[in-house]
Amino acid sequence: ALNDEILLDGEGQVKALICLGGNPMVAFPDQDKTKAAMDKLELLVCVDLYKSATAKLADYIIAPTISLERDDMTMLTDTWYDVPYAHYTKAVLPRNPQSREEWEIYWELSHRSGIPIDLPGGPLDPTTRPSKYDVLKLINAHSRIPVDVMRDKGKGHIYDEVDVRVEPDRGDGAAKLQLLPEGVAEEITEVYEENIWRDGKIIDDDREFTHLLISRRLKHVFNSSGQQLTNLQKKGTTNPAYMNPADLEALGIESGDLVEIEGAAGMLVGVTEAAKDVKPGVISMAHAWGDTPGNWGEVREKGSSTNRLIDDHRTYDKITGQPRMTAIPVNLRQVRMETA
Repeated sequence: ALNDEILLDGEGQVKALICLGGNPMVAFPDQDKTKAAMDKLELLVCVDLYKSATAKLADYIIAPTISLERDDMTMLTDTWYDVPYAHYTKAVLPRNPQSREEWEIYWELSHRSGIPIDLPGGPLDPTTRPSKYDVLKLINAHSRIPVDVMRDKGKGHIYDEVDVRVEPDRGDGAAKLQLLPEGVAEEITEVYEENIWRDGKIIDDDREFTHLLISRRLKHVFNSSGQQLTNLQKKGTTNPAYMNPADLEALGIESGDLVEIEGAAGMLVGVTEAAKDVKPGVISMAHAWGDTPGNWGEVREKGSSTNRLIDDHRTYDKITGQPRMTAIPVNLRQVRMETA
């Protein structure tokens, strides 16, 4: 959707983007469309530790202050715990003077524009530079444990005095979940009546394919994060195209060979790896790897972007708008190493 908001001319068109550690070039569906969107922006700013595929296209790259260089506290992960745990910590390393925290970037914009930033505890004054502690107090103004208390504790702590319980009835107890929203039944019927899968053929955009590419995770990285770390690179520098050994043998391909994986929407080059837990007829690859379009020469060092096989204008859910991200019909062709 963001790509369309950038590419579509007219009122409300997105013309500037500040990217905080994200990597749309390898994460958004349809890499060529994403490249066109990034190129059309009048301003692209990336706040990142590394020159990612997206940062390579940026007008400005700002070095962020890393976690050990700044005071901070848990504001997301503590919501996942089954006990009332929180952790306030002070910086333990000297800060790189050329780096900026994310809030500082937004405050500088607020300061120059005169537009205050609204936070739960009230607006952040654009005329007077706040401290990090001021910002944290405004962000966590409604915390059941005051930020002052967590700061004085200075370490992770379970606050047993917080009584976590179900809130009283709000008076709408008779409300019911809508298990079958409008349009869902018709969509299920439409999918059920499709016969393109029942005769053993894999058809997409009126073309026949031999395999389905499915998504997966790799344990040593999180999306596009961690791929640049030396110790994690020892566990792998690419997102292998995992295939059943019988499929590789039938195609005359060995683990480590390069293959061209082509779908109706695009093509990528992958590094094969035999995996007995992958069913025949299936290729399994992790997402958020790779580089800018056309950089096949470093597939062993940077991986391949599976979003090259995804389109968001033809194969998407009509109700949610979610594009097809897995079970993508593809064909395979072995690639000579020197031409990849």
